[in-house]
Amino acid sequence: MRTSRNSSKRADALPSRRGEIGFGYVDAVFGRAFGQANSGSCARSHRLEVRPEPPIERSRLSLLCALGVPFAASRRGQAERLLLEKLLERCKERGYLKVRARARTDSTHVWGALRLLSKWERTAETMRAALNALASVDPEWLTEHADPEWFERYARRIEDQRLPKGKQAREEYLKTVGADGLRLLGQLDAPHTPEVLKEIAEVETLRRIWEQHYEKVDGGLRVLDPKEMPEGAHRIESPYEVEARYSTKRSMDWVGYKVHLTESCAEKDFLT
Repeated sequence: MRTSRNSSKRADALPSRRGEIGFGYVDAVFGRAFGQANSGSCARSHRLEVRPEPPIERSRLSLLCALGVPFAASRRGQAERLLLEKLLERCKERGYLKVRARARTDSTHVWGALRLLSKWERTAETMRAALNALASVDPEWLTEHADPEWFERYARRIEDQRLPKGKQAREEYLKTVGADGLRLLGQLDAPHTPEVLKEIAEVETLRRIWEQHYEKVDGGLRVLDPKEMPEGAHRIESPYEVEARYSTKRSMDWVGYKVHLTESCAEKDFLT
């Protein structure tokens, strides 16, 4: 009951708030953008709206209701932008919006929940993740198209295996994994391959990481030099957390995310 009464009070306040803002939305500009807006549009839209809306959508609908704009017509992006600009101008004139106070913004680090991988480990673990995803969706297709060596090479997580020793041996291992991934992607791109397999997230991650580490040359595969790879802001560091990035700040470096914090203050009001 308390929630219902509070909602009713907010709904009753909407028409008065529309009057305070004080400009009509039925002139030539808004007539073309939204159609005829009138006091009954809000009620009619409420009768038509039977689907529960998330909090952000409810706030949006409340604003449109307060302004007397039909909900259905308001979904046009350019018209909504025009509406917002006019609304901000009027709110600024009435003192609802004020000049920005002094503010400062800084960022800090957020560690990703992942294990740091070398380029040898990253490519092999990406291949393994793609094979596991394909096996869970269509094991028959994978059994038919996978090389027998793959089941041995990618059966265990990379940290449970021993990488070859020596720079030359590791480069050959990297090329072998690259050739495996390239062959798998070629089979997935074939016309007869089910579309559901092409849309698997781990397959898309495999494709993106291969573009970062390899280049096709004369029918073969070349491992990119670290200087040729994308910079840290665009490089995927783990197939299991594809949005995490390598970042540096002053003397600190990490793989994960950045959170930006803004602190502002004014003479009368203080907000953090």
